[in-house]
Amino acid sequence: MANSPRKTYLFTALTIVWLALAVVFTGIFVIEKYNHDCAGEGCHICLEIQTAQRLIEAFVRLGASMAVTVFILCVGPIINTALLFRIKIPIELKVRFNC
Repeated sequence: MANSPRKTYLFTALTIVWLALAVVFTGIFVIEKYNHDCAGEGCHICLEIQTAQRLIEAFVRLGASMAVTVFILCVGPIINTALLFRIKIPIELKVRFNC
């Protein structure tokens, strides 16, 4: 039995909310623990902060790649690719050959 569009949209919305909350709570953790009393090398809080920062950076890259993909999918059909990739012959370019 195929998934209904309503279930698909609901699942997509819940996934987006879940990812947004992950970024928000990760940011809150980094802000809260940024000026902690560091135990020096091998501090587990510093390692958690680094992991959280990498998670935020990964989500930023994911968002940027999704924005580019949506832009290409939305604008791509509008652009006439035949005009972009068409090879023009010298006569169309009005090149003079009698120089």
